[in-house]
Amino acid sequence: LLLFAAAPAAAAPSDPTLVFQPFGDSRATTLARLDRATRRVWVAQYNIRDEAFVERLLALKARGVDVRIVIDAKNAANPWNTLDDTMVQRGLNVHRKSHSSRYGIMHHKFTIIDDSTVITGSFNWNETARLSNNENLIVIDSAELVRDYEQEFLELTGARPEQRGSVAGLGTSSRYHVLFSPEDRVDRRLKQLIDNARSSIRIAVFSFRDRVIADALAAASRRGVTVELVTEEKQAAYTDADERVASAGARVVVGANRSSTYAAMHHKYAVIDDEVVVTGACNWSY
Repeated sequence: LLLFAAAPAAAAPSDPTLVFQPFGDSRATTLARLDRATRRVWVAQYNIRDEAFVERLLALKARGVDVRIVIDAKNAANPWNTLDDTMVQRGLNVHRKSHSSRYGIMHHKFTIIDDSTVITGSFNWNETARLSNNENLIVIDSAELVRDYEQEFLELTGARPEQRGSVAGLGTSSRYHVLFSPEDRVDRRLKQLIDNARSSIRIAVFSFRDRVIADALAAASRRGVTVELVTEEKQAAYTDADERVASAGARVVVGANRSSTYAAMHHKYAVIDDEVVVTGACNWSY
């Protein structure tokens, strides 16, 4: 989960690049940034089914870039997911991350480029995300942010022990602040942001199932904060969290992306008080 706040114009670092599918081109943006790599490209991706990314990673490896990949072991085991085997056969360093809990998965969608750039958001490296889904991608040039994502990547591969908090010293007063589930208790930070909201909370999230968060949004609506929630019909059918928010007078839209059989409104972001953006791979669920 990545949070970033508006910075004073005079003191702002380079602004992030934002891409929204299907109107933008997250694949082209990502491939163009991968091409700039000179030292390393580390990828943590829940789902890789787009061969264009694999070919680019192979090209990077061929010119001496340190390419490492982490994918989710459960997802990779599905019969329709074969690119992980292809990547291994073609010499790429692939780590299939298993999870100890029944429902836990390696759900990240982030890429580290050299010591300078992080790419994250809701965008998986597959054709559904590129051609059908509603998705967001953010590219940030921040050496400090790279240090936090590097720590997480090495935790995923077992190269470093799990550590809570920011190794780079980024906190709630920083322009960027990243939290990783489950160790950093993303749900608590989300509730804190909701409880402290003064004027507006606007959310687009694929899976909205956390009742504690739902009740916090309902309370915010009752105290006069404008609360607007868009969530995906495929997920809303299995929870009453959206109804709990709507019961407090908030505007709730249960949308259905019907552009293809497997398409979805796949965003996981919020805008709070027109000052803070929350985005990343984290659904608002247990």
